Amino acid sequence: MKIATFLVPLLGICIVLNSCQRKVKVPNVINDLPDLQQGETYFEAGDYLRAVQAYEAYLHHDISRRNHDRVLFHLALAYAFPSSPAYNQQKAIGLFERLLTDFPESPYKTQAELILGLQAQIDRIKLMSDRLNSQVEELRSTVQVKEQQLKQLHMALEQLQTNALQKEEQIRNFKLELMQMKTDLTQREERLKNLKTELEELKRIDLERRPSQPE
Repeated sequence: MKIATFLVPLLGICIVLNSCQRKVKVPNVINDLPDLQQGETYFEAGDYLRAVQAYEAYLHHDISRRNHDRVLFHLALAYAFPSSPAYNQQKAIGLFERLLTDFPESPYKTQAELILGLQAQIDRIKLMSDRLNSQVEELRSTVQVKEQQLKQLHMALEQLQTNALQKEEQIRNFKLELMQMKTDLTQREERLKNLKTELEELKRIDLERRPSQPE
């Protein structure tokens, strides 16, 4: 939102001054000019730090208030330039508001209201953006937690699948053992049956071989 905030003073300046980017050569010290003229000259040259000093001195010493609305407006712009060494957005806003309060009939009123209105809109947008950023951060944190939980569930599922495969292998082995045991049981039953048959045959033969009893 910093770029958007910078657009407000720049837009106001470009609306009011067609020569806002113009630079003119100014001597380092101008002792023979009044503070107002010094401020205007420095302002037109883009030397905003000196312009601020000259304008502030003029407002402090001049009691006529004849040019104070113009000085307040240019002073606010000098504070509003992001590239200015005197850049101070809050001071700029305060000076625009002071201009509207002290000079409600000033020709600079419309431009000051426009700049303040745009700044108010940007402040609201910035507030909304900050809230959205906060919500995004909360959602991002929630997503990270959910992703971690999902990862843990995947690991648990993989472990369960591994355990399931092991259990299936055990079941297959048990089935094979059971089939083998059934086969052995069938064979043993068959052998037992054969043994019983042989035993019966032996008993029969034994009975036949015994001598008969006398009458």
